[in-house]
Amino acid sequence: MIIGESLTRDNMSSYGYSVNTTPWAKSTSKDGNLILLKNPFSCWASTIGALNYALTEKSQYNDVDVSKATTIVEVAKKNGYKVSWISNQQKYDFPTGIIADISDRKYWVNQYLGQKNQFFKLR
Repeated sequence: MIIGESLTRDNMSSYGYSVNTTPWAKSTSKDGNLILLKNPFSCWASTIGALNYALTEKSQYNDVDVSKATTIVEVAKKNGYKVSWISNQQKYDFPTGIIADISDRKYWVNQYLGQKNQFFKLR
């Protein structure tokens, strides 16, 4: 699963934008190997709020306390998947840092700024 936050479909060529901004998504959706949601929307105006809802069982339709909500990482691991978390966010950005911390391997892009040969060295 890939999440591109702070992105609007209005600027994605896979949704008809004239500049070729998402060539992989555009070509892969045409061959049936990627499902593009027809009417995607965010459940929250800010990134942290949206990720609270997108990565846990918490939603605008329930009263689940986000601190007690089951996460997508927990579900994946319970079903036998090894989870690698690659993020451009800060390492301890809450709540994503807490969710990421239970992943099997983590990589924080900004942690290695200015260092050579560190790209995608997962711990």
